[in-house]
Amino acid sequence: MQRRRALVLFPIAAAVLVLGVVAWLRLGGDGHRLRGPYARRDFLAVRSALWGARESGVQDPVAVAREQVAALSVGGEGGADLVGLLDTYAQYQDRARAFMNLPLSDRQAALKGLRRELFGDELAESLFGEEERLMDFLLARAELHKDGSLTAEERLAREETLRRDIFGEEEAEVPLPNWIQYYNQTASEIRANPDLGAEEREVLLQSLREGLFGAEAAERLRQTEAWQKEWGEREAILTRGLDAVFSDPNLDESTRQARLSALRGDLSSDAWERFMARYQLSRSSRPPTAPPK
Repeated sequence: MQRRRALVLFPIAAAVLVLGVVAWLRLGGDGHRLRGPYARRDFLAVRSALWGARESGVQDPVAVAREQVAALSVGGEGGADLVGLLDTYAQYQDRARAFMNLPLSDRQAALKGLRRELFGDELAESLFGEEERLMDFLLARAELHKDGSLTAEERLAREETLRRDIFGEEEAEVPLPNWIQYYNQTASEIRANPDLGAEEREVLLQSLREGLFGAEAAERLRQTEAWQKEWGEREAILTRGLDAVFSDPNLDESTRQARLSALRGDLSSDAWERFMARYQLSRSSRPPTAPPK
């Protein structure tokens, strides 16, 4: 019961921590007006509060998050502004789910329109502008790489022009980690969407990979993720098997070794040794448990 309660309360506690940091950051200015450099900090507070409430499994996560952000009334109408932003963002998330099955470029256009409808032009630019420019660039870049009539030199020249047209001269360099961060965030949203079936989910994920990284890299990424999932499942099975072997006081040494060999299966010596090292480290950090009856 205590462990379950801790799992429920942890997301809320993490969100409250973020809210506290944001409140401290906002003390020096008029961030409660949701303008300028404070807008994104306020948005971080709102997103963190809503995430924490939803992850905790409470019956009305929006109401719980609303109470948390209302406490950030740092001068004037700060709390009221943040509660309004929270309500708008919750509405945005609900309506954005309808676009999940659209092709990537259509989804981007629909989200842009929805953001400006709900947040207004100025606030939508403050909150989403950087992400939108990055996605615009990635989609246009993907189209360039699909054009087989271009030479490598022509493609690079057009890509450079594209960078400067979208980001301007000073911000023309787009760091790769941002692409990966955007992929991880969007892929997580797709995987967590309860309205998608397994086949629909994979089609969307592959479309996202190809749009960001091109067809060849997308296929390598898909294979890597499939391997990681398969290995993660096998690690879970191995861990449960090892727990059973090492927690059974009735096993003699020869039986224990036979069971370990069966668990190892076709793993190479190096792979088995690396896994066992991780397992022993994990096992040593666990709280002691009572022996089985």
